[in-house]
Amino acid sequence: MFTYSPPLHRFKEAFGCHASEVCLGLDRLFAVIDKDGTGSIGVEDYIMAMDLLCHGTARAKSDFAFAVYDSNKMGVISANEMRDITRSILDVIKKAYTDSGNSERGGLTLDANPDAFDDMVESMVTSAFRS
Repeated sequence: MFTYSPPLHRFKEAFGCHASEVCLGLDRLFAVIDKDGTGSIGVEDYIMAMDLLCHGTARAKSDFAFAVYDSNKMGVISANEMRDITRSILDVIKKAYTDSGNSERGGLTLDANPDAFDDMVESMVTSAFRS
């Protein structure tokens, strides 16, 4: 039996997250790609995002990344926003490699030392917000 799932749920599932799972990074990425706010990513939305990420200027790419990290849309990124989004994105990447069942892809070295994951996120945030 076919069950309809909203586009955001399918988007999250494509990255290995359950539809009900909180994946802040994917939620923000979806929102930024869905520029017209329709709640879906059409072919044109996808092509525009991929073209920007592959061929856009450094400014356009950084504006895109800023929009992903600016989760409250205030025009300023807080350390907490950066920490939460970065951790979420790295969780999705880690999940893609560890849950794939494909031994050729291997696992991330973070599996051996779980504290390394949090240390890496903190190091990134600290570097970004250093005076």
